[in-house]
Amino acid sequence: MRKPYAFTLIFMIISPAFSIGILTTPLYANSNIVEEQTNNNGVTKWTIMVYLDADNNLDTYGVLNLQQIYAGLNPGANVNVVVLLDRLNEEAWLYDIKNRTNESLGELDMGSWETLRDFVVNVTRDFKSDYYMLILWDHGLGWPGICWDDTNSNSTYQSYISPTNLTKALTEAYEQTGKKVNIVGFDACLMGMIEICYELKNVTDIVIGSEMLIPGYGWPYKEFMEYISNNPQVDPKTLSEAIVTQYVEYYSRIKPNFLVQLSAIDTSKIDKMSLNLNETSAYLAGNVESMRGLITGARSASQQKFILGTMGVIFYVDLYKFADLLQKRTDDPILRDLASNLTKSIDDMVFAENHTRPQGNLDEKQFGLTVYFPANRQTFIFKYPDYVPNFAVDTGWYNFLRAYCRIS
Repeated sequence: MRKPYAFTLIFMIISPAFSIGILTTPLYANSNIVEEQTNNNGVTKWTIMVYLDADNNLDTYGVLNLQQIYAGLNPGANVNVVVLLDRLNEEAWLYDIKNRTNESLGELDMGSWETLRDFVVNVTRDFKSDYYMLILWDHGLGWPGICWDDTNSNSTYQSYISPTNLTKALTEAYEQTGKKVNIVGFDACLMGMIEICYELKNVTDIVIGSEMLIPGYGWPYKEFMEYISNNPQVDPKTLSEAIVTQYVEYYSRIKPNFLVQLSAIDTSKIDKMSLNLNETSAYLAGNVESMRGLITGARSASQQKFILGTMGVIFYVDLYKFADLLQKRTDDPILRDLASNLTKSIDDMVFAENHTRPQGNLDEKQFGLTVYFPANRQTFIFKYPDYVPNFAVDTGWYNFLRAYCRIS
């Protein structure tokens, strides 16, 4: 999900950059974006792809963020920015921000993984760059998925992209083009989860996401575009660090009472973490009854969010905090070593993390990644491994959850 605010529309109407009618008619004379780019033999350093699914109650925020992208990007910079925007009750438009061109694509189902795959395939084929970044913009629920499309949903069917289908889209895009997406960024709530990073570990180098809710305003795109315009030679890690810093600084300035958080994760370090998590999970599962009080206390103290979704209440805890509390509170030397190794591997993965600090008790809970952790059998969601099958099997976490929730 994403936290909307009613007064944003007023800001957009009076914005000097564009009028609110920006997307009902073309911004510039219509042109064939693909033809223009294939005739250009130059290779830019970066191509930023923004998959902007505003076909829901975030519609007006999509307009705001597109305005910010246009306002911030210097067209002369050695950077391509391509935005696919689908609004509620509007057709989808493809925007080449650098060249100030656009074209209508008709109605698209942004909750379809094939739409995402085709977007990535076409952009990476037609915009030649050293590095590629994909930003997924919309509601997010964490492991249940992202990118809900209201136009293509009804009372019996919800159009959205699950983690397995997100991985499928990027896998097929790579197979068709040979171009890897170097950074996947989530401008959506709750996507800073270890499950998401694990499912994406073979299709991207870096994942940027938040443990918390993302405000309706989203990422500060004007500042982001200004940074990449002025620093087109930046490497993926440095760019990711800048995005994390800019995001928190932005909300500290405009909404200092908001609690926001963002992390950048190096997926090349996930396999080591997976081994440590597997060992810790197995040990906890084998001793779950004798350690139940310890586990429950650590779980409660590290809980970040619980969300009421279509599948019920979904609980998330900060994985580092949970392991750290186990390490500090246990008298068992084996568990102490296992939990210590797990925290070290998480710390190694999360190379950038920042958050605002308006509420002191939450300050100690944010270390970069959450994990699904139901409170009991009644809140256990049996469909969980269908959404993140690789993580559920490889890490042993699912087996631990079943043992903790007393599910045979």
